[in-house]
Amino acid sequence: MLKDWYSITAAWRLNPNHILFICEHYELLCDGRWPEKKSGYIDSPLDGKSQIKPYAPFEKVMQLLAEFHWRIDQCGEDGKLFRAFKLQKYDLELIKKITGRVDEDWIDRRCHRVVDYIKGIGKEGIDRRRRSYKDFCSNWGRIGNRE
Repeated sequence: MLKDWYSITAAWRLNPNHILFICEHYELLCDGRWPEKKSGYIDSPLDGKSQIKPYAPFEKVMQLLAEFHWRIDQCGEDGKLFRAFKLQKYDLELIKKITGRVDEDWIDRRCHRVVDYIKGIGKEGIDRRRRSYKDFCSNWGRIGNRE
């Protein structure tokens, strides 16, 4: 369980901690709700009036999830593995049935590569936005992450 809480604005940066936060609260986010901050701080509206927002409360959450899913979809089979293991919380036995492998290191490497792709920039400045996932992976493997 993560101790950190992130605002939706911060989570759009999609750094690894934000990605873990999204994975941990995935079911809640799919319902269009952002996790509440657990603290003693209470927002109070100015002068007792609530702020009028030009969007529905779930819109920003759904926009973030749409971008998150789009980036995962670019990762092909690794993206499917990431969804199964990190978002749907399948156990290793089910992953073994799906992939034919149960090697936890193999799964972790692929999920880590997907996280690097989702965040946008990998090690040594590999930029997701200018490369296909296949090209991203070939460079990712050359710079210290063994397959």
